Amino acid sequence: MNRMKVARLLLLAPLLGACGWISLPEQWAEDVNFSFSGIPFAPGQVAYLPSNLAASLGRLPLGLPVRNASVDADLTYRANLSASLVHFELFAVARLPACRTFTIASGLSTLLCPGPSGGRFVGEVVMQPGQTVHVRLKDQVFAAAARNQTLYMGVRILDGITGPNEFFTASNIRFNARF
Repeated sequence: MNRMKVARLLLLAPLLGACGWISLPEQWAEDVNFSFSGIPFAPGQVAYLPSNLAASLGRLPLGLPVRNASVDADLTYRANLSASLVHFELFAVARLPACRTFTIASGLSTLLCPGPSGGRFVGEVVMQPGQTVHVRLKDQVFAAAARNQTLYMGVRILDGITGPNEFFTASNIRFNARF
């Protein structure tokens, strides 16, 4: 009897997969630190981190139709408590745009683009100094990232400025998807 149930489930697996009902194992990415102090932002510009956030994700079988992909992370704004509130938009792109490279004093580099440069808007965050916020980002760009193992994140600051020795940490970065 158990063999019959297993055989039926195996026959139904492609159908359930086509509906996006089967969860892939959760994938974790390494923590990322980033800073924007000293970057000469102009209105509308987007700064992309040159590190591939999807490089550490497990390899998916070729041709697997990934659906309902999302990225969860905890963002922490590490600054002295007299720093200002920061309001920014997040962008995601599968290929790193060809924009001007800018290196800040800490040695971290970023790509400064005149606009999203092909990146897709995936979220908006407002943070106080010392605060940690949980974000869940959902977009089809994350499904492409799972298949191609390339994902770059960008930020456009809408309000506030960051000063010297202030940075953000993205931790507990988890990728979830269904097929």
